[in-house]
Amino acid sequence: MMIGRVSLLRLNKKIGEQKVMYFYVALALGLELVVWFVPSLIADAVTVSLIGFFLGPIYPIIMNQTGRVVPRWLLCGSIGWIAGFGHSGSAILPFITGAIASKTGIKTLQPLLVSMTATLPVLWFFVPSGKVSSVDAIQEIKIADPVDSRARSVEIEFRDSLGAPS
Repeated sequence: MMIGRVSLLRLNKKIGEQKVMYFYVALALGLELVVWFVPSLIADAVTVSLIGFFLGPIYPIIMNQTGRVVPRWLLCGSIGWIAGFGHSGSAILPFITGAIASKTGIKTLQPLLVSMTATLPVLWFFVPSGKVSSVDAIQEIKIADPVDSRARSVEIEFRDSLGAPS
């Protein structure tokens, strides 16, 4: 995974992180199908390592996109929530998969992995691409004074519904 994160940086920049995510997931999904349908120990070992190689850059891409989409004042907490849900999912989903496999057999592992991998691009589709526009925290507005004919500059600080600067 680490080798994939480092060696695929140029491809991420060249294609764009939003598009390259679909490419990596499609490759991982195709390789997962190879593991499922090709009964070869050596081929399975190679494809599983390639799956890890292509899934490696996904977490950093998600964190990078979070920095673009979420306002600065929410960024630290948002990354904490994303990481927390990710770690919870990495504990809960293997447990559920193991519980299902203990009842129905190990043959259910590959369909569950393929379905979980196929869910990722569907969720990624709903992530906004690029930077979400926001109002500057302080804007200068010129107001005309009815008593004095000269216009005055007034700084107004815009806040969101929670009271934090937007």
